[in-house]
Amino acid sequence: MARLPDRFDLWVRKARKCRDAARQADYVLGALAGLKEWYFPAVGRKENPLPAEAEIEGARYVLVFSDPGRIEEIHEDGTQRGDPLAAIAMPMAAAMAWCVERWAGVLVNPGEDSALIPVERLEI
Repeated sequence: MARLPDRFDLWVRKARKCRDAARQADYVLGALAGLKEWYFPAVGRKENPLPAEAEIEGARYVLVFSDPGRIEEIHEDGTQRGDPLAAIAMPMAAAMAWCVERWAGVLVNPGEDSALIPVERLEI
């Protein structure tokens, strides 16, 4: 079933219309900053889960979702079936600080409507 676009999606779409890559990142980062929480797919041990990461073009990125339902959608679209994918919810400011501390950018809503924000754009 197709997801109806939410406010976050509308900002990402607005970003895509912009030709300047830095401005695109600003739109998406602004949308992320407007969220109460960021959601990360959990990997590792159940007792000590960690947010999933990816390396893209030699840089470290954390997978971030704008809502927990998107994590489940990605999991359902994948080849593995079974238990639901665990998610870590973190308040926005703490999540951004966590990424900067680990020198990791964010891959936002991985999939068809993803956005990539390098860690340098997260630093304040």
